[in-house]
Amino acid sequence: MAKLAVVFALVTVLYSAEALLCHHCVSLDPKSLCQIAEEMCEPRNTHCIFVNYPKSNIHIRRCVPFSECHILEETKNATDFHTVCCDTDLCN
Repeated sequence: MAKLAVVFALVTVLYSAEALLCHHCVSLDPKSLCQIAEEMCEPRNTHCIFVNYPKSNIHIRRCVPFSECHILEETKNATDFHTVCCDTDLCN
């Protein structure tokens, strides 16, 4: 039983060491300020994203899968928003 507890503790530590940490804030109301928090990303969410719609003063910061970064990059030229997609802790 003690060995099982040690294995569980090691897996928990390794998961925590591997998980990405991103800023999290979704402000869809231009009149309200976003309270930025830190978010531990799920394993499938390998990137942090920052999206800014300057005309509407809307900001989004959160964990995303890489595929979402790719989709935003493809549509960036057709819209008036700024995006940053990155893969290091708190890079957004």
